[in-house]
Amino acid sequence: MHGSYKCAKAVCPAILASMLVLAALGTSGVRAEEGRFIIYENFESYYEGVRPPSFQLVEEGAGVIYQTVTDDYAFGGSKSLRLIGTDGLFGSVKIDISNPRADMGLAAHMMAENFTFTQNSEGFDNVNIALGFSYSSSTDYYGSILFSETGNIIFDYGEDQSILMPYEAKRWYLCGLLLNYTTGQIGAFIDGKLMSTAYLSIDLGLLSCIRISSGESGVAGYIDDLSLYTYSAPSSAVSTKVDYPLFLIPAVIVAIGVPSLLLVRYLRSSMGMPRRALRIEEIMKAIGLGAPLLSFGLIITLNNRAFGEQYQMVMISLGSTILIMTVIIVTYMLSKWKTEI
Repeated sequence: MHGSYKCAKAVCPAILASMLVLAALGTSGVRAEEGRFIIYENFESYYEGVRPPSFQLVEEGAGVIYQTVTDDYAFGGSKSLRLIGTDGLFGSVKIDISNPRADMGLAAHMMAENFTFTQNSEGFDNVNIALGFSYSSSTDYYGSILFSETGNIIFDYGEDQSILMPYEAKRWYLCGLLLNYTTGQIGAFIDGKLMSTAYLSIDLGLLSCIRISSGESGVAGYIDDLSLYTYSAPSSAVSTKVDYPLFLIPAVIVAIGVPSLLLVRYLRSSMGMPRRALRIEEIMKAIGLGAPLLSFGLIITLNNRAFGEQYQMVMISLGSTILIMTVIIVTYMLSKWKTEI
């Protein structure tokens, strides 16, 4: 893979499209120069029949020679990467990356030579060309764009799929994925237009490679001007889970503030009143009455990722509020019992 930082024909629209998706996903404004390219490959520096060294062959499909650079088709220059599968075997390559733990934009021009409405050996629609994020030790995709044998471009986000649009054979499309590392949200765009968004219910820190593949149809798929761009990494000193719903702020303030104010007012009004020492059984009774709420608050707080990364802050807020309110309730009960002589 050779690193090119020139604003080539394909790179400019790829960055522009990534920026449009980033804005649509609701993140703060980020300038392209604040990040860097992890991958940029236009395949022009390789001979036909050669596979770039960093593109590791995973499945040889119709044959090793077919999972290589070709001059049959190209978007900008004269060469692209071609992949062809065969019955029972995908044509597949991967590029290992060092996870930047930051927002990433993956883009490429993609094209399928044909679509024939065929299915693979497992009964699923065949895929002519697919591009997406993955684990280095897995052949599964965790956020991808694929050209289906049904004639549709599909957005696959692990738990489900959605149809983005139909495609024409032998026509290039600028396809991209924008992964918001802070929220776990991923957006799919075609030719610079945001088409769909979803949340990935995986540990994003484990993403460690880019995967490209062609299915069992025997139809050639092509990739050109492949780029992976990483935006500025979030500060390690600040929690990256900043998708804090605004309504939670006043809700938490009211839920904690009102009982706290009432407790303070009660304690002030009871100052000077005669008091007695509490018996151990009364203290245990107060703790026992608060135990269910205390347990519930701890469970919610400690299992804050149970419903996915996007609800983590909601769960933490709810659990912490319940814990604090439990302490307030128990404190009020004990103080009230002390004045009951």
